[in-house]
Amino acid sequence: MTEAALALHRKAGDRAAALALATQLVADHPDSAPGYANRGALRREDGDTKGALADFRQAMRINPAEELAARGLADMIEATEPCGAADALDDFLAFSSPDDAESLGRRSDRLRERGDCRRERIVGGKAVVPFRREDDVMVVTVRVNDTTDAQLLLDTGASMVAFTRAFADRAGLDWRENEVFYVGTAGGVTTARGVKLESVALGAARVEGVSGAVVSGMDVGDDLDGLLGNTFLSHFDVLVDSEARTVTLSAKKR
Repeated sequence: MTEAALALHRKAGDRAAALALATQLVADHPDSAPGYANRGALRREDGDTKGALADFRQAMRINPAEELAARGLADMIEATEPCGAADALDDFLAFSSPDDAESLGRRSDRLRERGDCRRERIVGGKAVVPFRREDDVMVVTVRVNDTTDAQLLLDTGASMVAFTRAFADRAGLDWRENEVFYVGTAGGVTTARGVKLESVALGAARVEGVSGAVVSGMDVGDDLDGLLGNTFLSHFDVLVDSEARTVTLSAKKR
């Protein structure tokens, strides 16, 4: 009901009433992306750039398919953050198929070229990410907690995302006092401590609230930081193209 009334007020041009309803929607349903997206659009119209950006980003965190937020965020930051604008469009295209998907894809490509961004991309509504081979395993670059890149083995047989102690410390993960449990590795059984990750992203494929582990004595090589396992991968259909050396992830339908 609130969303319907909000749409009517916006259509009628009554921005004050619409903003009050959007704020109420956010208060009543803080996990609902439309409230943030609509409030962001109204704040943008009123010249509240900081508030609009915060609302658009929150809407995208809740639901990457929130069109109003994706387009609004991209429009607002493309001049100063071309890579961030491309990410917003790619996240939207990964979970949606708008009529102008091809046009948005080309816009994202132009933004990535202008910003000299990393070359992960969205193709046909899917995240397509390059990998490299090391001793018959696939290694991908993963963004942890939106702050730190990790070089991880892509392992569909691993139950969870797992890190070495060295990476956990470098990324500032809070793990040392967490409960100890046992895990099986190629080298045998060892101990691990659980860690809750704010987010894990492989290209435009992103999951929040991922369970992970910091594993004692993890032997993945000096230049690797751990394993990308099923607490992340189970959210996606995964297709590996060995010849092109790419992995494609598309969100599973729930």
